[in-house]
Amino acid sequence: MTPVNVIIWSCVIIFIATAILTLLHISGIRPLPNSDHGRVLFRALIVEIVVVAVGAFASTLLPDNPIPNEGGLPGSMAHNQGVFLDYNQTDEPDP
Repeated sequence: MTPVNVIIWSCVIIFIATAILTLLHISGIRPLPNSDHGRVLFRALIVEIVVVAVGAFASTLLPDNPIPNEGGLPGSMAHNQGVFLDYNQTDEPDP
């Protein structure tokens, strides 16, 4: 499992735990000892849902195969300017 997958699954587990605790508190099945914690968990759950929704919609709206160096504002790192490194580049000048 790659480190990115570990981070993703950790976020999923935290999301599920937050959702379960919040829903149990809101429904009254298992209220938290401090009602302020329930309020904070509810806000965290709302933020998590918004982030997941934005991520899901962003993944459907982004192009599948973006073409690099197309468009954009001209500047020091535009596609026709700037420094581009190659794997074969060395510090020694060519003879």
